[in-house]
Order: sequence, then C-alpha cells, then structure tokens
Amino acid sequence: MTQTNAKQTSNLITSLSKQATDPKLRNIHSMCAENYKDAINNLNQAKNAMNSGDFDGMNAKASAAETDSSICEDGFQRTPKPFQLQQANKKVSELL
Repeated sequence: MTQTNAKQTSNLITSLSKQATDPKLRNIHSMCAENYKDAINNLNQAKNAMNSGDFDGMNAKASAAETDSSICEDGFQRTPKPFQLQQANKKVSELL
C-alpha cells in the first residue's frame, strides 16, 4: 500500500513539474521527484529485507523512505505547495 501511494505521488510530482512555468518551482518538483524515486527504491528494499527476515534492515530502509518524503516536503518551505501534492505527501508520510 505504501509503495503504491509513493508511486502515485511520484507520478503526481512528474505531472506538476510538466505544468510548472516557474523555473524555481520546476526545480523543486525535479528534486522532489528524485526524492520519491529514492523513497520507492528504499521501500522495495525494505520489503525485500522483511521477506528475508532482516527486520533491522527493513526498519532502516523504511526510515530512509520516510526521510526522502520529508525532504520533498521541506523543499516547499518557501513556495506554495500544490494542494494535491500536499495531500499525497501527507498520506505517504502517514503510511510510513
């Protein structure tokens, strides 16, 4: 479920980036997209760790995914964040 939401949020970020006309906002979206790619990768690794019984590794990768999501959120501190992205990012953070 968390992976699905992270992928949906990543797709939303990509869509918003294409629509952005402000170069600063487009740059923030681009960095956020990279963070979500990392988050998705970390979630995949967390799932693999869990399946192999490596619960410490699972926790570490889940924590890394949460950090990736938070970094995306932090990127919007000085600019208005699109409501859709705010809600999607919040949902992913809550699931982590």
